[in-house]
Amino acid sequence: AKLELLTLAAGMDSLKGNVIEGIGDLLTKLPLDSIVEKDKIGEVDIQTRYYEPLLSAILADTTKKVILRWPNKMDETAPEIRLDAIISTLVQLKFGRHLGYGEVKPGDNSTTTQSLCVDTLKLTVLSRNTCLKNEHPILAFQINGSSTDFLLPDSLLSIQSFATLKNLQILLRVTQIFWHCCHSVPFLNDSPLLSHSSSLGIDTLLNIANSSNFRYRNCPIQYY
Repeated sequence: AKLELLTLAAGMDSLKGNVIEGIGDLLTKLPLDSIVEKDKIGEVDIQTRYYEPLLSAILADTTKKVILRWPNKMDETAPEIRLDAIISTLVQLKFGRHLGYGEVKPGDNSTTTQSLCVDTLKLTVLSRNTCLKNEHPILAFQINGSSTDFLLPDSLLSIQSFATLKNLQILLRVTQIFWHCCHSVPFLNDSPLLSHSSSLGIDTLLNIANSSNFRYRNCPIQYY
């Protein structure tokens, strides 16, 4: 099946082909049936088994010297923030400018609305700081278990229901926005994106998040 998808992708333009290749890569990583013990699936499992195959296909390209990495380390634009994912360029043997960031939560009973809000604020601060520093748009994604803007498959048996026209169009749109806006950067000298107004410190922003860890409390941001 993967060979057939790769053959199909070879006849498409590069961005559409990347989406198909990503779905093909999922075929080698997903279990045949859904894992029942969801609470035993950690962040690393979520990253490497369910998201890395697809996201690397659409948001990374070694021929363009762009990689998706999962460092779980502090970022220089906000030293107090530890990141789950960074999309970076490569300059010779070193990491270059950052093109995107991601945060991951397993979506189990340990994931609270408060922790998701903190991740949202972290992505907001990092994206803004990098926009101002490198003068180009940033792609940010937030993962809550198997949910993003669409439900990713958690087994081979659910691949068919995942590969709908709507989901394929969403993936293609994300791919197009990333490569056309974040990677191929136009001259933005007069863009309102570069407003260098002072921003609140990360500690102040994190205090905005309600400290309650009650999983089902109301929140103006809808995390699915």
